[in-house]
Amino acid sequence: MKISIIIPAYNEEKRILHTLEKYYTFFKEKFQDNFEIIVVPNNCSDHTFNIVKQFSMNHPQTKVFNLPNYSGKGGAVMKGFELAIGDYIGFTDADNSTNPENFYNLYTHIENSSGIIGSRKIKGAVVNPKRKLTQNISSFLFNKLIRILFGLKFLDTQ
Repeated sequence: MKISIIIPAYNEEKRILHTLEKYYTFFKEKFQDNFEIIVVPNNCSDHTFNIVKQFSMNHPQTKVFNLPNYSGKGGAVMKGFELAIGDYIGFTDADNSTNPENFYNLYTHIENSSGIIGSRKIKGAVVNPKRKLTQNISSFLFNKLIRILFGLKFLDTQ
């Protein structure tokens, strides 16, 4: 297995199918059957789990693991990493905020690194569509708080 893509999901019934279709189509073309998409619904109260389960029936590289108790995005990502069998493992959000082309671009640039992070905050980053001012402010404050609490040096913790 070349690559594992983890998608944590919390009440994403309106967006998950679009993301799955985009990612599956793109990576099927790039890797044939040598990839997996692992969706980890996290104690959802909507139909996210059922939508992913239905999708996985006709898309064998898609797996779903339902977390019965809420563990947050980090817990869902960690569970996905535990289940992943790819040589390379990454995660993306269920809302397709990082499209498959950009995710693949990260993969092609990993070279000899042990990890790589995509960020909207680095110099030269192109964010399309532009984010709302309130999104930028709340993201900035959250990021600052996390960096202070955990002593992280990453400019973009998410």
